[in-house]
Amino acid sequence: MSASAPYEVAEISELGDFLGLESEWDELLDASDCDIPFLCHAWVRLWWTHFGAGRRLSIVTARRDGRLALAIPMMEEYQPWFPAPLVKLRSLTNGHSFRFQMLLRRGEEESVHAAWRYLGKRPRPWHMLEFERFPTGFAADRELMLCARNGGHNVGVWRGGTSPFLTLHGTWETYLASLKPKFRSNLRNRLKRLQKLGTVSHEVVTARKECAAALGDAFAIERSGWKGEEKSAIASDPALTRFYTEWGDLAADRGWLRLWFLRIGERRVAFEYDVEYKRVLYCMKIGYDSELHPYSPGQTLKAAVLEGAFQEGIREYDFLGVMDEAKGDWTSEGRPFDWVYVYNGGIPSRLHYAVKFALKPSLKRMLAR
Repeated sequence: MSASAPYEVAEISELGDFLGLESEWDELLDASDCDIPFLCHAWVRLWWTHFGAGRRLSIVTARRDGRLALAIPMMEEYQPWFPAPLVKLRSLTNGHSFRFQMLLRRGEEESVHAAWRYLGKRPRPWHMLEFERFPTGFAADRELMLCARNGGHNVGVWRGGTSPFLTLHGTWETYLASLKPKFRSNLRNRLKRLQKLGTVSHEVVTARKECAAALGDAFAIERSGWKGEEKSAIASDPALTRFYTEWGDLAADRGWLRLWFLRIGERRVAFEYDVEYKRVLYCMKIGYDSELHPYSPGQTLKAAVLEGAFQEGIREYDFLGVMDEAKGDWTSEGRPFDWVYVYNGGIPSRLHYAVKFALKPSLKRMLAR
């Protein structure tokens, strides 16, 4: 490959064109520093199919000598704003996304500069790039923000929180002994209380033929609690049900699915919907029968999942989401994640930046005082 070969930048706006990239896309993912299942071609395809209505696909790619070096999965959408609507190029993410990054082949940082030059001359005008659930500090986002700032563009970063994870090393017994004594005592006591209700056992579903029925039970468990009352449960939305079921089938076909259940007798009372990808276990969804809340069945099941992960040689357990008290019982490790805004020129862009990153923070500080 010639070091001086120029990059060919293109924008994909038709789903059919994206579908033809599957092997190249996943090879690029494998060659990037952000190799996670929620950036694979199949996930992006499913996400767009179920959540892309009303938006325009906008995936910016860069190639050198014909080989894919960069892919920025985005969509074009409009946000009401004064004095005119804002045109956003936004990450392919929503409340059911777990992480986002640009796919950059190692050593191809200059491709980001080429993509930025394309965006500066893009035939369809835009006001800002908005990247959600974005763990920053990788080469791709560093180069993009550098390009923008060097060109006099505003860049804003909103700190989203910390996403917990657990590095697995040593044995389950050693790890368990490292947890707070009170938490370990609570685990033992709640397990004993559950055992008084019936025989407690664990089950893991990995096969496609069992996936749909098992997920149906999982979604029903989730709907039994506050999510069902607030209509935010997966089972409350047919589109979400289809999305998570299709992803489960696909994950099962690839050997990634790990759908755990806690059972009392023959009854499934708690679940954990995980995928294992390259020896990392990702916890996508959890739920338990609301009637058993005093028994902490979710934490009881988590203990079984983590014990199994240690035994199987998993190198990391990723809780996903944000740190909370229940997750903090298991780990203190976490990755920060951000919302990143890169602004183009024009009055609407400058006004949005001023309001979001100057006026609102100032008002918040004043109210805090």
